[in-house]
Amino acid sequence: NQFLGDLFEGFLDDGVKQSEGQFFTPIPIAKFIVSSLPLDEINSDFQRIPKVVDYACGAGHFLNEYAIQIKKYIDMKKYQEYCSNIVGIEKEYRLSKVAKVSAFMYGQDNIQIHYADTLANTKRIEDGTFNVLISNPPYSVKGFLETLNDEDRMKYSLSKCIDEKSYSTNNAVEAFFMEKAERLLVPGGIMALIFPSTVLDKVSSVYQRMREILIENFEINAIVSFGSGVFGKTGTKTVVVFAQKRLENPKLSEHIKNRVDSWYAGNNQKDIVFEDVHYIKEYCDYMGFELEAYQQFLNGKIADNIKNALWEEYENSFEQQNEIIKLKSSDKFLGMSNEEQKMELEKLKQVYIKEIEKEKLKFFILAKNNRKVLIVNCPTNKQGKIEKKFIGYEWSDAKGKEGIHYIGVKVEDEDSFLSINQGINEIITPLVNPINYDDSSKINYYIKKNFKNEQLDLPNEIREYTSYQSLEDMIEFDEVVFNKKISVSVKDKYIINSKYTISKLEALCVSITDGSHNPPVGVDSSKYMMLSSRNIIDGSINFEQARFLSASDFEKENKRTQVKEGDVLLTIVGAIGRTAVVGKKCKNITFQRSVAVLKPKTCLLNSEYLRYYLEAINQVIQVEAHGLAQKGIYLNQIKRLNIVVPDKDSIQINIVKKCKKIDKKYRETRMNYDTYQEEIKNIFLDENIMVLEKA
Repeated sequence: NQFLGDLFEGFLDDGVKQSEGQFFTPIPIAKFIVSSLPLDEINSDFQRIPKVVDYACGAGHFLNEYAIQIKKYIDMKKYQEYCSNIVGIEKEYRLSKVAKVSAFMYGQDNIQIHYADTLANTKRIEDGTFNVLISNPPYSVKGFLETLNDEDRMKYSLSKCIDEKSYSTNNAVEAFFMEKAERLLVPGGIMALIFPSTVLDKVSSVYQRMREILIENFEINAIVSFGSGVFGKTGTKTVVVFAQKRLENPKLSEHIKNRVDSWYAGNNQKDIVFEDVHYIKEYCDYMGFELEAYQQFLNGKIADNIKNALWEEYENSFEQQNEIIKLKSSDKFLGMSNEEQKMELEKLKQVYIKEIEKEKLKFFILAKNNRKVLIVNCPTNKQGKIEKKFIGYEWSDAKGKEGIHYIGVKVEDEDSFLSINQGINEIITPLVNPINYDDSSKINYYIKKNFKNEQLDLPNEIREYTSYQSLEDMIEFDEVVFNKKISVSVKDKYIINSKYTISKLEALCVSITDGSHNPPVGVDSSKYMMLSSRNIIDGSINFEQARFLSASDFEKENKRTQVKEGDVLLTIVGAIGRTAVVGKKCKNITFQRSVAVLKPKTCLLNSEYLRYYLEAINQVIQVEAHGLAQKGIYLNQIKRLNIVVPDKDSIQINIVKKCKKIDKKYRETRMNYDTYQEEIKNIFLDENIMVLEKA
């Protein structure tokens, strides 16, 4: 049977794929995905045979591969019974027949193949009955909604995101397959689905709802990001999402929503029962909000110290809402007093921001209840095409040699179908070892272990492509319009070690604050100046293009920062990480919010030492940056920076002397600022002040 199956697979690869390539998953990818599942746990209960489905099965590659790989875990006397619980659904009649023949060739003829439309109501396929779902569903199928009747369409929450007039043009079929997956799987069920990579960050309401379904109902276990070229001629970049459906009773997403609603209604009666109020603090730390100010916000009060950079973006976005623009020009609004107008706008603004924040807090807590996600970013060339050596095969259009070719495998012309498929065992790829699925040097092994909540150290062979990430770090919470985008771009995180004392920056400063969030209108000339990040250049303060303030405005703004000699300045919006120390001659100045003012405790820190130290750890600071259009870093993040504190009167002074030599070199040569920061960092490393390591 294995011989016949291999022969038939070879025929499909070599003969059919050229016209129907979009329907088939290459065998190496099928082997990788199936072997990444915890098949031993799935099949550990000999009294219960798991139900498995591929709801867009094409020629049946996933079904056959699953049936082959489970043999080592089951009672082979019941093998055909296991096969009878493996189900394929295929909408195209010809392919459904191909899948049946393929299963027969492997001696797995009890595999159930249904010719049906997965998205329609199929009586033979019951929701909530499958333990495993593996599939490569179709994508970008224009007009697919018109093939469903009204009753079937309205069973999907996604249908509410699409105007009825768009049914003929909408092509988001992959999103509907995501929702169908949630319906088919039992709680605790395992899923591995291939999608276009754009489903992770498309901003349309359909794809936003798709991501909500994923995060609310599943623990994401791993995401493998392929480039293009994995599935033949198509240039589509793809991802494989490995996930496990969350347990229910109660449903976690509903419970969290109820808790967030309670907090926003000022109801804290069940905080002790659920012991979950710590999530609010964790959220505030993550988002850069002062906890006390956020708690006041929950109770309907907006304190000035809650207004960080993100809050200002909320306020700007509120002002740009069409409803608000129309309101301001309405007769009713214009008939109000200035105070009444202000109160009305503040009330509406609070409602607007609350709705965004409620949603963010809910999804933050959901993310905190997700295991670490194993991210795999496969190497690609400049055109985004995956490196063929990484997947172990390539596609050929050469006449007479069309189809898939396994790298390093010799093929005899007269026996090409069979020798190609048998040659798959000879390919070398970081994804999987085709003859040992438990090879601990391969990526599939670590995805499988992560399903079991075993986050093992990654070996050097695959560390370049793989890492564990927290889901909250992957969801883009710093957007004003919260689309639940998921990013698989990995941020390098760093650990600072030292033989000296390490303290949080907050503990080493009298105060840490940022400048004005609502700068006043300037005057033509004055001795009082308001500066911003653009005035912090080359390690010093530049007064060009300063905003002049009236004496009264300066007195008001200066209460926030009270800039004095010895204060350390750090740019925290836009060009992040530039520093300066306030000198004797710098008087009558204050700052906008793009600059943080650090007032070090002089008994512990030399101001110049702190300034150079911040330059040395610039890459640590950059990692903390939030935002898309304009990067920023929150004060809470600054306060949590780890600072190495050697002896102030000897070691710190020595470091400052060495760094000043770099200052001189920087001024006298054409050294760029990145090189300057690197040389400053090397002083700290060479003098054994710190060790900077990637986490």
